[in-house]
Amino acid sequence: MADDLVTWLRARYDEREQKAKAAAADYAQDSGLRWRIDIEGNIRPADPVDNSVVAVGGWGGGVDEATGLHIVDNDPQSVLADLESKRRILDEHNDPMSDGRTLRPGGPRTVCGTCREFGMRDEQQPWPCNTLRFLALPYADRPGYRDEWKP
Repeated sequence: MADDLVTWLRARYDEREQKAKAAAADYAQDSGLRWRIDIEGNIRPADPVDNSVVAVGGWGGGVDEATGLHIVDNDPQSVLADLESKRRILDEHNDPMSDGRTLRPGGPRTVCGTCREFGMRDEQQPWPCNTLRFLALPYADRPGYRDEWKP
């Protein structure tokens, strides 16, 4: 079950990364440029010198102000940084302790090594731990998500 959750979640991250990179393709994705909203309300790469986000009137870009600001806050560079952070969390919590000892008599020991290291009792943090389950929650509406993964 846990391996399935980790594999499934990595696939969701890969999909999101591909979408972010595709969205950034027109804006030189490897340059580190961020998006901004120009005076006409169009979403464009930010000034490479100060990477500023400008939100001013006009809104000629076909989106309303709230939508435009949301798009800018979720520009490809921000999404890629968020995914990198989440992948690191996933890696930290993807190492169940399975040294042959048992959680309870007759039961296999499968607890999150990271959560255990920080003082969680085995009974409180079985693997997949709540951290992995929380990382999957934003994708609960996607095909393949299982109710058993809910925290």
